[in-house]
Amino acid sequence: MYSAFLSLKGPQSRFPSRQIMCASFKKDSARAYANDSRKSSLPVPLVERNIKLSATILEILEWRTWARNYAKTASACKQSSLMLPSLSCLLVEIDWIVADVVAIQDWPKKFFHDIAARDLREDLRNSRFHCSSIDYLRDNAVPLREGLDELRALWNTRLRYRVPLQYLTATSYWRELVLVVTPAVLIPRPETELLVDIIKSAIHEKPSLVESPWVDLGTGSGALAISIAAEISKVKHSLNPAQSSREEEVIVHAVELCPRAAAIARHNVSRYRNITGGGSGGVSVYEGSWFRPLEVRGLTATVGCGTFAGIVSNPPYIPSKDFLSLQPEVRCHEPWIALEGGPGPGLDALISVCTGAAVHLLGGGFLALETNGGRQAHEVAELLEHMSLQDTSGCDKMPIFEKVKVHRDYNGTERFVSAWKIL
Repeated sequence: MYSAFLSLKGPQSRFPSRQIMCASFKKDSARAYANDSRKSSLPVPLVERNIKLSATILEILEWRTWARNYAKTASACKQSSLMLPSLSCLLVEIDWIVADVVAIQDWPKKFFHDIAARDLREDLRNSRFHCSSIDYLRDNAVPLREGLDELRALWNTRLRYRVPLQYLTATSYWRELVLVVTPAVLIPRPETELLVDIIKSAIHEKPSLVESPWVDLGTGSGALAISIAAEISKVKHSLNPAQSSREEEVIVHAVELCPRAAAIARHNVSRYRNITGGGSGGVSVYEGSWFRPLEVRGLTATVGCGTFAGIVSNPPYIPSKDFLSLQPEVRCHEPWIALEGGPGPGLDALISVCTGAAVHLLGGGFLALETNGGRQAHEVAELLEHMSLQDTSGCDKMPIFEKVKVHRDYNGTERFVSAWKIL
């Protein structure tokens, strides 16, 4: 996941071809992620929508076979401009759709176990099913949250226009969360879940980190802020069950530059008040650039002693020169403001976060960042290692951070950087 935060020089002016390149994508796929005439301006995740109609099990499995064959045909096309995800990934997406659209808990697990890998039409043609099984598939209907015609249009949009499935279903599964996502926010990536694990380890090492608020810079969908607040709430309760978090206590201040993205974050936060402290506290979302909205609200210290126990950020970090090589799902549909880290090595946003953290972290506070990985991660680590202050005599320099560490993601890429502010 790359989180929307930093306002950069207009990406369309930097890449004028983007508007032409992506116009047809946006025009033809807009209906797919529009809220289907609901009163709310925000979409409802597919898995949470009301039942609309029903279909027989056979009709659903036939749709699944059609979708799989369509994916195989699209994947077989060798045009380099397509750069489709792997066929295995597309087949997984199809099963996600079926799992979410059928309004029966665990239905796909039950019915896909024996027939998931088969060609349904061929099985029926060769009578590989017992007659009773065929009758069962034909005669039994299940409730659906969307019609099969709508699902055909959705899958066509997915493959033809390369719209990410999460936008089409308004759904992103991330850790234990079901997040609402729209093209205003980046889709949370699985590897970003590791940032929460890094923070959990830091809190385990130093439980006092739960005693002061945290900050999530560039919150996007709110995924990191919600998960961190939930973990801190658990620790607070375990340390003192009789005095759990007050309902008005803010555990994580989440900052987001884009107003549309901030609206999504607030919506997701409201969906998980029960695990982040409840009431009006837990996570609060502010609109603005970096620490500025916190400063203007008087939430930061007026002297250089710091305020926050922890700062986490998954900021824009992709070098501008790399954008045209990104997959169409990212290049044409995800918000560039949340991706572009600037010219050269793409460090603009990361430098700003590190500089602010040096001021706003409490002594002994923890910093965790996601980077583009590889060399960029080590450049951020070197930046933190060399940040220093003059001592009171003005002669010697005192380092600001210690225990700077680079962490690997699920693929073994050195992607995350953590550090502790020296007391």
